Amino acid sequence: MEEPKTNDMVGAANGQGTEATLLDEGRSVAFYRRGVLVSSCGMLGVFWGFQAAQGLQTSLNATLGYINLACVYGTFTLVSLVAPPAIEFLESRTGLRPVMFVCGLAYASNV
Repeated sequence: MEEPKTNDMVGAANGQGTEATLLDEGRSVAFYRRGVLVSSCGMLGVFWGFQAAQGLQTSLNATLGYINLACVYGTFTLVSLVAPPAIEFLESRTGLRPVMFVCGLAYASNV
């Protein structure tokens, strides 16, 4: 029997590969590829706009703009340390869809 690859260990514990697990839900590979493409384009748009706002902020406000950006990046860093356990806890209580919706609203309110 062929040894499973490292990224297939979760599915291998159930006796199947990760791709087989995704496809067993009735979704095709094209469905997931399209989801990744849409998410990637969305993130490109968000960060494109964020970079433009960053350039405007630093050119108009000089030192204050850099301090503002340092606060934003510092907040992102601190929240990224706390967010994964909090999201895991909420997901176990409410499910993934409501958690994704609330997180999307929180992110949109900050942008």
